Amino acid sequence: MAMSKTKSLRKHTTRRADERYEVRLNEYDLAYMANQVKRATGIFVERQSNRVSKWIIKLPKVDKAAMIVYDHNRGTVVTVLPKRAMPHPASELGCRARALELSRADAAGIIEQIRDKRAVRGAGKYADGRTEWTVTKPSTGEEITVLYHRGYDIISSVLTLPAPEPKPAPEPELESVQERDMEEDIAAPSFC
Repeated sequence: MAMSKTKSLRKHTTRRADERYEVRLNEYDLAYMANQVKRATGIFVERQSNRVSKWIIKLPKVDKAAMIVYDHNRGTVVTVLPKRAMPHPASELGCRARALELSRADAAGIIEQIRDKRAVRGAGKYADGRTEWTVTKPSTGEEITVLYHRGYDIISSVLTLPAPEPKPAPEPELESVQERDMEEDIAAPSFC
């Protein structure tokens, strides 16, 4: 018996999530992902056709954001796109995607800091009610800048980029072959 189109799309999605993000999905996880689109808790990226659109959602079981393709007619996720399809972290979509990657505990801790006036208010204030705050991320202790939407009581964006990894210092090169030979003679004592 042939598999229905919806079942084959779900199977494809689970394979791609495992391949690209090392996340094993089941039926409940696929429903969770589809509900993020239906309830618009994910981030809308673009409409590709009357039937299909791209969204950035939070993957279940891990605190990672991923771009997906969603089929509105079938009400299911078509595929999970590769990590390189994600927007640049400094772009507006990238900032909003990083907010999705906050764990619930981190988001709750950040909102509590803002409510208790333990956070530092930044200069940014937007017409839609969002304000900029510098807070301490509870899980790591690092300072980050977020956009807080008071009306909805949510963190809508994480503005601070992670610090770049320090590059190891290159080893100094020896000036001449004679110096290298002398160092080898010092390092390996002779027994003559």
